Amino acid sequence: MKKSIVEKPPDKSNGDVVFLKMSSRIFSTYPKYNFAYSVADPHTGDNKSQHESRDGDAVHGQYSLVQPDGSVRTVDYSADAHNGYFIGSLCEISRDANGPKHTE
Repeated sequence: MKKSIVEKPPDKSNGDVVFLKMSSRIFSTYPKYNFAYSVADPHTGDNKSQHESRDGDAVHGQYSLVQPDGSVRTVDYSADAHNGYFIGSLCEISRDANGPKHTE
């Protein structure tokens, strides 16, 4: 894999990893990250979470939320250059035996 230092936007069409030089710092344009968040608000009943990771063209993640009826919806997803976008479990629902919870 060829590496190059450039001072203009990279041409990623050839699949090379390109590094940008901005002032004296070097940044890689190769996308790689992990993130996660969650919300649990007892006042509004808003409960949700998501986590996702990316390594190059491959993205994998999951999100879930508590629906108004108290059920939990969980969705697993992935995407890459070879398979496109894929949803592993479109709707995995579990219900809380006590029903929805909402406080005012």
